[in-house]
Amino acid sequence: MTQVSSTKKEKSFASGAMGHNFRFNVKDNFKLMIVIFVLHFAAAPLLLITSLAEILTTGRHGGFDEGFIAAAVIGTGLAAASGMICALTVFKYLYNKSAVDMRLSLPMTTSQRFISDFLSGLFIYIIPYIAAEIISWLLMLAGHLLCDGKTFTYTLPDSSLQTKTYSWVCNFFEQAAPFLWRGMLGGLMLMIMFYAVTVLVAGCCGNIFESAAYDILLNILVPVSVYLGIFSISSNVTGFLEDVYIQKTIPYCGPFGGAYGLILTLENLNAQLGDPYSYSMYSPSLIDPLSFGIWFLLFTLCTLAVIGISFLIYRKRRAEDTGKPVVFGIFHHIIMTLGIFSLCYLMIVDGTQNFVPVIVITFIVYLVMHVIRNRGFGKIVSGLVIYGATIVLSIGSFLLIHDTKALGAGDYVPDPESISSAQITYAGMFEKGSRYETPITELTDISALTTLTETHKQIIDYHNNYDESTNLYRCLMDETFSIKYKLKSGRTVMRSYYDPGNTAVNTLSTLDTTREVTQSRAELVRRSVSDYVIASLKEYEENSDSMGYKQKLTDLYAELMPQWSYSSGGKDYHESCRKGYSELPEDFLYRLGDCLYNDILSESPDEYYSPSGRVWQFNIFNMNFIKIKESYTETIAYLSSCGFDTLPETTEELVKKFITSPIDGIGISMSSQPLIGYMTGEDLPTATYYYLNGGYFRYKDTSINPYIFSAAYEYYDELLTLITHSYKEYKSDKSCYTISVSGNSAVISEEYSDVAERVFIRMTADRASYMAEQDFFEAPFERDENGNSFYGYSEYLSKFIEFYGKDKIVSALSYYYDSKTAEETYQNLTEWAKVNTNFSDEYSEIYDALAAEGYKVVTEAYTVPLD
Repeated sequence: MTQVSSTKKEKSFASGAMGHNFRFNVKDNFKLMIVIFVLHFAAAPLLLITSLAEILTTGRHGGFDEGFIAAAVIGTGLAAASGMICALTVFKYLYNKSAVDMRLSLPMTTSQRFISDFLSGLFIYIIPYIAAEIISWLLMLAGHLLCDGKTFTYTLPDSSLQTKTYSWVCNFFEQAAPFLWRGMLGGLMLMIMFYAVTVLVAGCCGNIFESAAYDILLNILVPVSVYLGIFSISSNVTGFLEDVYIQKTIPYCGPFGGAYGLILTLENLNAQLGDPYSYSMYSPSLIDPLSFGIWFLLFTLCTLAVIGISFLIYRKRRAEDTGKPVVFGIFHHIIMTLGIFSLCYLMIVDGTQNFVPVIVITFIVYLVMHVIRNRGFGKIVSGLVIYGATIVLSIGSFLLIHDTKALGAGDYVPDPESISSAQITYAGMFEKGSRYETPITELTDISALTTLTETHKQIIDYHNNYDESTNLYRCLMDETFSIKYKLKSGRTVMRSYYDPGNTAVNTLSTLDTTREVTQSRAELVRRSVSDYVIASLKEYEENSDSMGYKQKLTDLYAELMPQWSYSSGGKDYHESCRKGYSELPEDFLYRLGDCLYNDILSESPDEYYSPSGRVWQFNIFNMNFIKIKESYTETIAYLSSCGFDTLPETTEELVKKFITSPIDGIGISMSSQPLIGYMTGEDLPTATYYYLNGGYFRYKDTSINPYIFSAAYEYYDELLTLITHSYKEYKSDKSCYTISVSGNSAVISEEYSDVAERVFIRMTADRASYMAEQDFFEAPFERDENGNSFYGYSEYLSKFIEFYGKDKIVSALSYYYDSKTAEETYQNLTEWAKVNTNFSDEYSEIYDALAAEGYKVVTEAYTVPLD
């Protein structure tokens, strides 16, 4: 029969047909409501009961039992899934012909019938949930009154199996309250959304199988297809921040996407409430965290929109549509398009160009769904046409994104004039971020924005031309570099790059001494000295009982040390000035942070890029290490007023210890800049090759190892000079020497390049002499007692001699020997360089192959910051 809408007006909802229909539906499904309530009760109420009982009976709260957690998860999942049963039961006349005549004969308009049925099904679904949450809040109130703020004690065996008593102040229920009410409201809205989507699907289908199947598919395919679309762009656009767009879209894509959004908001809340300072220090990001209020408001609007669409679809239904697999064909095509789109992107998102498996699999899926919908092969021709258009659209959209870099988004850099401001995760080339905080700097000056956009273009160019087979090095800036542009038009553009490239880093480093970057760097240091250490001290005290003993702040100390230090066997091989925690002023950390802040702001560009004075490291209670430069006059003066009146120096004993203690990985090695190396792979076992400054090939670092340490005693005073005038943070346009101590590399100041060159030549001669004594030149693949392999060293010597030349080598050696000995040593070097180790014969083909692949000698010299 054709659906007829009654025009009779009802006086009230409760007394009229709408109320009667509502009460009938609720009464008919009352048992279902009880089942849903029991499932919800197994979640939050049961967990709160067990927590309250544990605290009151044992005096402690050791977390939730895994069995109760499993029950809560299963119960919540089943209770949430029952929304489909509630909706399909109340609206069963949309797919059940035996019920359609009776329901449509009731004296209600179409709108009244929808409202009555919709609200009654929703009542059946959410009232058990609300009842369970009311019980949860009553339990929370009881827990708060009985436990929060009270001290509880419990006993546990310690490491020696002796019983130890612990005490703690309970605040469990107070801390849980913000999560419970947000989870309750968010969960309620997720249930309403799921129910509304089910009603929408039921209105589009005339059969219970299609209603259930399409409901599941729609809820899954919407967030999945959105995610895959974003991921496909991210995969083809270097620097594209998929997390930004995922956070902006997925949380509003149906109940499953909404659950993801709710979890994000609760995670952000947990980070903030758990330790507000740690949250701000460890979690600063250019991505704004998703707040519960914003998510709840937008998700509520999306839910209301789904309800509105459900109503419009319901009004378009006719009684004759009951029993049809799908009432509106467009709905079937939407589901199939989302499905094929998702399957295509899942299979080709890695960039494969083999589309045959994609077409075969999606065709099988489409054909099965076509047969199910049409109950056979009817309309197969039109179905094939629609499938062809869908698969072409899906693959074509992927190829469009892949070939055009998302319509040019991959190469897009805003014009500086169009930018209102920009934020970057950068506070200077020497402040690359640390475990304490990710630096974020905001730029507004037009010249700084111009430099930033130029840097961005260089990053894009670097990645567009990047080829792993020919790239000889990766940038030493190993932190992610992110940019967030705020355009004057109101748009926001974000990009993030793991490897910006050396050219871009050098361009970006020109901003290091600008007002905005300097202030960001100064604030970063101040916060890491004061706020971070204060939070760590608080955590130190609170967690002191965890190991069964009380840790005291008075046991801590601050220590001023040279840049290079070493301790072994309880002995320090460096000078230091140490003060205990109780000896320092109460506001020591805040005052120290302010002094460092002022010194960094007043630091000259020359002292920042290429310092010439001494550098110390300051150990703050073993919780943070900061550098103190000689140019930091205000900081040094304040430390002196606090008792740090002795500025430690690098000692001869320290250098001798480095020379003679390779057993702990301690050693001194020197090399020339640039340190640009690459791994050749399996052909040359784990051998790293570098390029000498000027473009000449050499084998490996010239190092002081056990076999030549005795010779090193003859020039340890020069090593001390080089160590004293080396800097872990240094930038120069010239090629400098570097020195590595204990595995930490530093750049030797330009002023001491002559000394470094002389020592470098002497170390090479010492090493070659030792190798000749041990016959390593004649047995190139032998290893010494320490496992050092020396194959190919004669090849290095030939390049070494060619690069430095006889006059420079003899001159350097004459500083240590008489003229005759220096000349003889040089002649020995030339003879050793001629020894045939079969190195060139064996590996010449490898080098030719590398050259054919694009490997080349890099002659550009970048003196870059080294860890």
